[in-house]
Amino acid sequence: MDVLEPIEFSEWATPIVPVLKKNGQVRICGDFKVTVNPVLIVDKYPLPRIEELFAKLQGGDEFTKLDLTMAYQQMELDEDSRKFTTISTTKGLFQYKRLVYGLASAPAIFQKIMENLLLKIEGVVVFIDDILITAGNRVEHVKRVKQVLSVLQDAGFSLSLEKCNFFCKKVEYLGHIIDKEGLHTNPEKIKMIKDIAYPKNLKELQAFLGMINFYRRFLPNLANIASPLYDLMKGDSQFVWTNECSKAIDKLKNLVIADKCLTHFNPEFGTKLTVDASPIGVGAVLSQVAPDGVEKPIEFASRILKPVERKYSQLDREAVAILFGVTKFHQYLYGRKFILVTDNKPLQYIFNPKKGIPQMAANRLQRIALALSGYNFQVEHIRSTQNVADYFSRFPSKIFCENKWLESDVYFNYVKESNKIQLDLELVKKETEKDKVLQKVKEYILKGWPSKCRDVDMEQYFRKKNELSYEQNCVFWAYRIVIPKSLQHKVVELLHSSHMGIVKMKSRARECSWWPKQTKDLEIAVKGCEPCLKTRADPPKQELKVWKWPDKPWSRVHIDFFGPCFKRWCLIIIDAHTKWIECIDMGRNTTSKAVIEKLQDVFARFGLPHELVSDNGTAFVSNEFKIYLKNCGIKHFTTPVGYPATNGQAENAVKTVKNALKRSLLNVDSGNFNVVLNKFLFDYRNTKHCSTGIAPATLMFGRQLRTKLDLFNPHRKVEINVNVNKIVEESQNKQKKYYGSRNNRFKENEAVMIKDYSIPGRVSWAKGYVSKKLGRQIYIVKTENGKNWKRHANQMIGCKKNFQEEENRSKLFKEPIVEANIGSKAKDIVSQKVEENIVDQKGKINYKYNLRTRKFKDNMKQL
Repeated sequence: MDVLEPIEFSEWATPIVPVLKKNGQVRICGDFKVTVNPVLIVDKYPLPRIEELFAKLQGGDEFTKLDLTMAYQQMELDEDSRKFTTISTTKGLFQYKRLVYGLASAPAIFQKIMENLLLKIEGVVVFIDDILITAGNRVEHVKRVKQVLSVLQDAGFSLSLEKCNFFCKKVEYLGHIIDKEGLHTNPEKIKMIKDIAYPKNLKELQAFLGMINFYRRFLPNLANIASPLYDLMKGDSQFVWTNECSKAIDKLKNLVIADKCLTHFNPEFGTKLTVDASPIGVGAVLSQVAPDGVEKPIEFASRILKPVERKYSQLDREAVAILFGVTKFHQYLYGRKFILVTDNKPLQYIFNPKKGIPQMAANRLQRIALALSGYNFQVEHIRSTQNVADYFSRFPSKIFCENKWLESDVYFNYVKESNKIQLDLELVKKETEKDKVLQKVKEYILKGWPSKCRDVDMEQYFRKKNELSYEQNCVFWAYRIVIPKSLQHKVVELLHSSHMGIVKMKSRARECSWWPKQTKDLEIAVKGCEPCLKTRADPPKQELKVWKWPDKPWSRVHIDFFGPCFKRWCLIIIDAHTKWIECIDMGRNTTSKAVIEKLQDVFARFGLPHELVSDNGTAFVSNEFKIYLKNCGIKHFTTPVGYPATNGQAENAVKTVKNALKRSLLNVDSGNFNVVLNKFLFDYRNTKHCSTGIAPATLMFGRQLRTKLDLFNPHRKVEINVNVNKIVEESQNKQKKYYGSRNNRFKENEAVMIKDYSIPGRVSWAKGYVSKKLGRQIYIVKTENGKNWKRHANQMIGCKKNFQEEENRSKLFKEPIVEANIGSKAKDIVSQKVEENIVDQKGKINYKYNLRTRKFKDNMKQL
């Protein structure tokens, strides 16, 4: 549509913002309130006063209302101004060639141009993109309509036909009803007050009088009129409704909608929007503050909450009230600066116009923040007792007001684990209902959080109180579901089912789940997994010389063999750009002919690469293989003999796949090799790579592949960082700087895995505990069989107990047991009992007490 154009770089960049329009379409704009708007010189061209507009319409018999389609985007920007409208997207940087929604100066600029175009035509008024035409008779009216259409056509403007109304006897314009008789107050404007029912009890009467007292300065003789109502509130009187009470209510309603109280909108005065929410409805009051400081109401509005909205937390209901008020009074608020008044303190921060749209707020709050991004407002907090909208939220109009962007709240379905443990939505709901901590969190979300947190178990939740939500009987932190305590170890097992490393496990977990100390639990799972520890590579010792990163997928591929592995050889192929791995089972045939056949199969799917890197294996240096690559136009690079590290891409891929196969098939008598291989490759390709920050599958195909995690949470967030070159460069610089310079530090009594050379011709890993430190990197390690071995830090890996053992240990002992300076023999005995989980809570207390009194031996039998 020639609205946006791609650019390579820009001094300005604004986050992209999608906003859902009333017709269901999406408007693309930017969150300019945090970038350009604060430094923009806003055009001071005044928006017209309502009195000026209606003065030009006097004497009109019929009225025609025209509405421009995509009004702002019909205005072309100068090339020098386009750079300021640059938006950042997942497909790169784009700048607007047209005027864009959300710029602070856009309304005034558009108003100035439209008025100058239609200035000379009589009976025509313009308010931004709304054009109203009238005349004293049909002939003159048709003439003026043709003139307006001709001017718009010559200027290149287009109209939205479904929004235009021709030759109407009366029209609604800027909140008023206009006909040949003149200007009338819109019945909807006072409907909220007229529909107020008579109070049924003392509480409802108190709420009504609270609203009335807010405007008491505009209501003459209020005390006398409301005296029957005040009599009902006396402590010794019963609540008996009489005709005098009904008459008093009617008189008070008439006073509120009279000219002395309810005023017309004046664009020169300051505008306030006061909102509030209750468990049953939302209310909004639009008012203005005159130069003398007097605040008068313009219009009242409210609606009942839908059944699903009544299950929202109070924070979400308050946000819905804000959205309702802004959309209800859009014609008064859009293009003008106004004050948004709420009695909810967290929303003052979340919807702060000077801050960006919060990334970790609940999904619903993010969508509302996007919808509000096009308005210019300042959030002001008041106490609940001063909120005039409180009454209208508690006694709302029986009308629904749909907000379509609030309806899509489906998060996940289910997932099945390979170990026959089914983790689905119903199980999460069931365990959430049983979890005492999450039930307390749920209560706080729905009813409000305390000012201070005094419960240790609630500290992590309290810190995220403004970002937590309760949906479908589950607790969410933004888009991530909070896992109940009883299911946390099952999620850890699922994430570690393919024996992924700790970085990849954290990356996958952050896409869908959260619980307090989740990162620590994942680390425990990896450091307590013996197959992972026994197959772990040695720490790096030398600086790494990296290949230049290709600028596009499948440009340079690295290949290598590994085997025999489980009685077969495998061919590894890895793409240097995307880190996509292909592992092909070659059986026992590793000839050049067999390799060429497999490469033809792979190239048929991904195309021919520009370069191919291999070692000097027989299959790769034969004339047959060289001729094949030459005919395909592929440059062939071979590594130096005896230095396989030059082909590091393939070597690392070999280690990654080989170790994964060993972990999954370790201690298994029989298993389907290709099933295990394909499972690992599928998980690996869909997990963010540490070098690129993007999953290989996403970088290869430009989209996220559907995995089992989508069954668990189909709305998991997978971020695609477009600046991959920068990430790769930073990763390579870190490798060059730190590779070989790591300095491991181990403490006494720390559990470690060490290199075991006890079996000739075989190097394995053994478990032990650090007994003594001899130097900066030399340690004495005591193995499980009681032997003391001297080891260098490069031969040691820190480890922990597995997840379940660590859980049991933390339940039994919440603080260290051995604290006093006691004998080494006694300490060994106590440590052994602690490891065997024999020491009970009573024994722990006696033990600590006797340590303080130095009477350890007397209580040894109790331990």
